[in-house]
Amino acid sequence: MLRSPASFAAQMLHSRFVFRPDCTTAICRGQKPMQRAVEHKRKQPESVTASAPKTKERKQDSHLYTDDNPSTTLHGTGFQDSTVAQRTIDLVQKRSLTYQFQVINTMFHRAKHHPHPNARMHGAMDIFSKWLEHYPAKKKQLPDYKKAGRAVVQAYLAAVENDQLQPANNELLKSEHFQQNLRWAKMYVDMPPGKRLANTLTCEDPQEPDMESLRLTNLQKLVPDDSKDRDSKAWRLCEDKHKQVSDLHLQWILWGFTPAEKQAMVAVRALTSDQH
Repeated sequence: MLRSPASFAAQMLHSRFVFRPDCTTAICRGQKPMQRAVEHKRKQPESVTASAPKTKERKQDSHLYTDDNPSTTLHGTGFQDSTVAQRTIDLVQKRSLTYQFQVINTMFHRAKHHPHPNARMHGAMDIFSKWLEHYPAKKKQLPDYKKAGRAVVQAYLAAVENDQLQPANNELLKSEHFQQNLRWAKMYVDMPPGKRLANTLTCEDPQEPDMESLRLTNLQKLVPDDSKDRDSKAWRLCEDKHKQVSDLHLQWILWGFTPAEKQAMVAVRALTSDQH
């Protein structure tokens, strides 16, 4: 039997439940929504309320326990005791400071968050924490060679390979050092987007210098500390009076550094357009 709208409304009026348009459930009359929600939460089993944070925490710390790049993994690292911790630090000595921090900081936190820590792990943590304490000072001491954009490096690399730009010193072009410059520039230009220099190997041995470490070592040899000295050695005049990068500046660019990126790009475009 169908009830009339009037009788249905009367029944709802005298009912102990009130349906509110902004709620998806009936709420007891005289009881606030927040009170109802609190009572519902109290009735939940502890296992239900406690499981969510643990799952979230595992997701956040998952990088501590997974090997995301097995092909480039540095084997022999660990946090079992102080001896293994010191060996870990020694294994990354040739790598960039960025990579050293990644490895040592990860090992420290693996030991710290281990489900069954012991005294030997605490010994490893002491070794790692001493290194981590000095890390900010080491980082501050690094020279700031701002990375040049790939476009300018690619433009000069192509100009050299197409014989559109040659060093003024012919012997430089034949040197192994200059060939190393070219190899690094090729790797830099071909790097996938988002890939970090510190996480890119230059050979199959993960203990050897990575791209960031190799770049820093060579630029420290090539780039004067004084900015005025850099400017004076960065340019040369060609026979047609065009301003062009010096041999020294060319090497900087091939290592991904230039103190005047816009001017360098203008110079290489002028050089290559004249030869077309």
